[in-house]
Amino acid sequence: METNIIEWNLHSMLRLFKLSLFSIINESSFPIALFIELIIVANSLTQDNLAAYAAISATLTFALNIFNFLVMVTMAQVSKAVGEKNWLKVGSKLRIAMSTGLLIGLCCALILFFLTPYIFHFMGLSSTVRNVAEMPFKFRLISLPFMMMQRVCIGTLGGYQRLQIMAILAIFVSILEVASQVYALRFMKGDLLDATIGRVIVSGIGWFLSFMFVLWFPPKEANGNIQMFRCCTLKNNDATMISVNLLEEKVEESKTEGCWNTIFLEYFIASGNLIIRSILLTGSVYAMSVMAGNLGTSALAAHQIAITLWMVTSYVCDGFADVGTMVGANLLARNKFKQLLTLRNILMFFGSITGAIAGMIMFLFRIEILSLFHINDKRTSEILMCIWPILCIMQIVNACVFVLDGLIYAAHAFRFVRNLMLIACLCVFAPLLFFVSSIPTFHSLFYIWIAKTGLNTVREIGALWLWYISLPMKWQMAKI
Repeated sequence: METNIIEWNLHSMLRLFKLSLFSIINESSFPIALFIELIIVANSLTQDNLAAYAAISATLTFALNIFNFLVMVTMAQVSKAVGEKNWLKVGSKLRIAMSTGLLIGLCCALILFFLTPYIFHFMGLSSTVRNVAEMPFKFRLISLPFMMMQRVCIGTLGGYQRLQIMAILAIFVSILEVASQVYALRFMKGDLLDATIGRVIVSGIGWFLSFMFVLWFPPKEANGNIQMFRCCTLKNNDATMISVNLLEEKVEESKTEGCWNTIFLEYFIASGNLIIRSILLTGSVYAMSVMAGNLGTSALAAHQIAITLWMVTSYVCDGFADVGTMVGANLLARNKFKQLLTLRNILMFFGSITGAIAGMIMFLFRIEILSLFHINDKRTSEILMCIWPILCIMQIVNACVFVLDGLIYAAHAFRFVRNLMLIACLCVFAPLLFFVSSIPTFHSLFYIWIAKTGLNTVREIGALWLWYISLPMKWQMAKI
C-alpha cells in the first residue's frame, strides 16, 4: 500500500475499500462467533446456565474492552515505525507490547479470581446461577493472558498492513471457537464447564497462530531486519541480505538501543490515555443500563435492543477506522500529508455513506427489524418507537465518529482523544444524566438516549476540529 499514491479517484477508492473489506471481516468475525455461541448455549443448556454464561461473558468483555489499547496503540506505533523503516524500533515495540499484554492478562486473571464472589454479588446473580458460574468463570480466566497477547499480535499485523492475514486468522479462530462449542455441548452433551474448557484451548491456539503469523509475515520491505528477540530475526530467505542487514543493524543499534526507555515511555503514556478513554466510554454505556434498569423491565429490554442497533454501523466502520490507523500512520511517518488528507476524505465518505444507508434502512424497515426480536410487551415496543428517530439519525454521526477515531490513532493524538472523552463525559453526558434522573418530567429512556446523543456529538465535533482544522493548519505550516 505504501508504494501506491492515494488520490481522490476511483482507483484509490477501490484499493482502500478492498483493504477495508479484509478489516471488516476481522472486526466482525469474533462478534458473529459470539452470537452463534450464544445461540448454541441457549439451545443446549438450562436458563441458569445461560444466565451464568451471560455474566461470565459480560465480565470478561468489559475487561478486554478496557485494554483495547493493546490493539490500537500497537497498530498505530508499529505502522509509524514501518513507515519510517525503523526495523529495530519495530522489534522493540513488539517486545514491549507483548510483555505488556502478558502482564496485564496475568494481573487481570488474578484480580478477577479473587474478586469472583463480589462480582457475582454486584451483578445480582441468584445463588443457583452463582454456583453454576463460579467454576467456569475461574477456569475461563486462564484464557485472559492468551487473549491479551493475541490482541497485540492483531495490532502488529495491522501495523504490517497484513490485512488478508488478519482476516484469514479471524475467520479460522472464529470457526474453531464455534466448533469447540458445538463439540462440547452438542456432541459430548457437556455442561458450561466443558464449553469453557474448549474456549480456553481455542484462545491458546489463537494466540499461538497469531504470534506465528507475526513472525512469518513481516512487511515485505523489511528484508529480515525486524528483530523480535536477540536470537531471532524475522523471516528473510536471502542470506546475502542478512549479512548486509546485520552490519546495518549494528550501526543503527547504538541509536535505537539507547532510546529503549523512550520507546517504553511512549507506549506507556499512549496506553494510559486510551485506558482512560475506554473506561469512560464503557462506563457511560454501563451508566445508561443502570438508569434504564431503574425505569423498569420494559425500559431495560428496550434499552438492550437499542444499544445493539446503536452499534449497527460499528463493525463496518471499524474496518474503515483500522485502515485509517495503519495506512494513515504509515503516511504520516513519511510526511505524505496531502495523501493523508485524501485518505481522510475517502474514509469519511465511506463512513458517511454507510451511516446514511444504515439509518435509512432502520427507518424504512423498523417494523421488520423489531419483529426479529420477538417483542411481546407492548410497552417495550412503544418505548423503542419513541427513541427510534434518534437511532436512525445518529447512524451517520456514529459512523463518522468510528472512522475519525481510527484517524486520530493514526496521528498518535492519544492525549487528545483522552481529553475529548473527558470533556464529553464530564461536561455533557454526566450533567445530562444527572438532569434526567433529578427531574421526574425527564425521567425516561428517551432523555437518557438524548444524553448519549450529546456524548457522541461532542466526540464528532472535537474529532472534526482536529482533522479538518488543527492538523491541516499544522501541516500547512510545515509546507505540505
